[in-house]
Amino acid sequence: MHPTKLPQNKRTGLPQKTSKAPHSQNRLSHRTLLNSRQNCIEMLQRFGAGRDTNVYFDKAMLLLTRHWAETPWANRAALLRTADWLIRMGTSGIPSANIIPHKRRN
Repeated sequence: MHPTKLPQNKRTGLPQKTSKAPHSQNRLSHRTLLNSRQNCIEMLQRFGAGRDTNVYFDKAMLLLTRHWAETPWANRAALLRTADWLIRMGTSGIPSANIIPHKRRN
């Protein structure tokens, strides 16, 4: 009698691994990120960001300029999505919640 060989490392009930990670399909190239950033900056300049016209536009411009360099490439797509959301909020006419700080009691 020949002993039957059992398949080794048989994983029952678990999905098979794929060669690609799920997030790799959503990755954008550096060129695409830079082009999207440039388009957002041009749009903000047309709307007058930086001239205290709209808080949303000013925050989006800060994300795309001041915070862009310190953000890793892997997180820049999320930064662009946030800037895009801020631009859409600014163009929709929804007022921002300007919070006035409380005066300190002496």
